[in-house]
Amino acid sequence: MGIDAGRREPPAMTSPAPSWRFSAPTSRAELDTLLAHDADAIILAGGQGILPILRAGGAAGGHLVDVTRIAALRHIDLTNGTARIGATVTFTELLESEVASFCPALTDAIAFVGTRPIRNRVTVGGSLAWAAPRAELPLILLAVGATIRTNYRAIAADTFLRGAHATALSRGEAVLEVEFAAPNPRLRFEEVMGRNSAGRAIALVAVEAADDRLRATVGGVVDRPVRSDWIAPTDVDAWLDRMTEAHSLLDDPLHSPGYRRALVRALIDRAAGAGP
Repeated sequence: MGIDAGRREPPAMTSPAPSWRFSAPTSRAELDTLLAHDADAIILAGGQGILPILRAGGAAGGHLVDVTRIAALRHIDLTNGTARIGATVTFTELLESEVASFCPALTDAIAFVGTRPIRNRVTVGGSLAWAAPRAELPLILLAVGATIRTNYRAIAADTFLRGAHATALSRGEAVLEVEFAAPNPRLRFEEVMGRNSAGRAIALVAVEAADDRLRATVGGVVDRPVRSDWIAPTDVDAWLDRMTEAHSLLDDPLHSPGYRRALVRALIDRAAGAGP
């Protein structure tokens, strides 16, 4: 006899399982056709952002489109002083490519990301589209003035990032590649991570130095990475004040805004060569 044989109340009702569809196009043409017919499809690249949400039941269903089988999106081209990197290139592939000498700050930054199994899955396009406010790749691409190319248009990095997990991408739009010119050789990246975190930065900066001026790109204080104009080192504090006034502070229950602001300031000094 079953253990529920004597129950008098009806069994608890459960919500129906989310309904998902899955597609894996193998060409740009196939992807374009698919998105033209379903602009609300969810692009799946490395899956490092969305898969935990799916496992936790935090999505109501939809159409997942895996773009990793499209060979045209997996390229690294460094010619004529310009880098063109496809959306499905993984962080491991970047670290093991000539990008390390073309833009050392980029590979310095993504070396902070997770473990090798994670870097084997995280992709350029996925990291950009996910737009985590503390993510290293979006910050570096903003610092170098990259252009993000989609199936519709070219978008400058400084207008692509709109906030925490918010971008300029519209319905039916997918990241195809990023492009940027050889950066300032004096561009340096610095980051401080939480000691017990699973890879989350507390504060991160990329700084270009030129004579008596610098340009800083910072993350960890507000809801997106932000790049300054060329400013004097003595103007950094005033710029940080303006930045925090112009954007929403990033929520962090473990580290106060004041602490993160002071940490960013120290990292800027270090990256500019003015600190330990």
